[in-house]
Amino acid sequence: MSAGEAEPCPPPDRSDTVDRATPVRDGTTSPSAQAGPDDTMLLIADDASAPPMRCPEPMWAILVGEVDIDDAEPDYLRAVTWFSGSWVERYPATGPYDGDVVVRLTDPEDPALPLPRDAVVDVEMLLAHHGRWRRVGHWPAADHRWPHLIADTAATVMCLHGETGGTAVPDRSGDVAAARPARAVLSRPRRNNSLLELVVAGLLSPGDEFVWDRPRLLARHVVRIGAHGEIILADGQSCATPTQATNALGGSYNNGWNVFRRVSDERTLSDLRAMLQERRGY
Repeated sequence: MSAGEAEPCPPPDRSDTVDRATPVRDGTTSPSAQAGPDDTMLLIADDASAPPMRCPEPMWAILVGEVDIDDAEPDYLRAVTWFSGSWVERYPATGPYDGDVVVRLTDPEDPALPLPRDAVVDVEMLLAHHGRWRRVGHWPAADHRWPHLIADTAATVMCLHGETGGTAVPDRSGDVAAARPARAVLSRPRRNNSLLELVVAGLLSPGDEFVWDRPRLLARHVVRIGAHGEIILADGQSCATPTQATNALGGSYNNGWNVFRRVSDERTLSDLRAMLQERRGY
């Protein structure tokens, strides 16, 4: 793996979202109520149900939300403690969606597999990169343990994207073995203008305040939008992308678009970019 000039990925910790919180000081608050978004699906957790084995109609894929891996252990002992996502219908890989990671669950393609095949699934992970969906990994004929097979790959791609402000590009040397994560390499770091697109469209304004509630840490992070669409943390640090901001705040491997919620109207950054794509007719 070539990491260019990226800094090492921060160790994960436990996080979640809540609806309400009681402010304290220095941009951090302690939540007074604990709840998660209704559409969040727990793939790996203490109370997770059996994972889905196909994408139900009309859903196209699972949008990866958060992966929490115990990096305190050696690589060969790393344990996935949390993996969540949400169902999404098909959407474009362009503009503000650049960097999203999705998982598709399809019927096994191998004709040699015995019938019935309901207990196995072909798992494909895709990354939105430069206007195209690109394959990050492929795990054919996986059983119900597929979330554990793919979690490390999802975490790696999300980490690389967040650390560079750019995007991780999949290795194109071939499909990935079923029990081994895909190898990702970094493209040349580039300026990510996804948030700036929202500012230009009038859906986001410099100075807008967003919060990230984390009940498992009893904390809330308050950030604001800068003049050029960057995210400014409470300590003044500037981040080019939402995922870069969650990494800087010590988060587990998060899709930052889903965790930051605007104070004025409770909309997430993901909600705002969906509104932009609706305007564009996608």
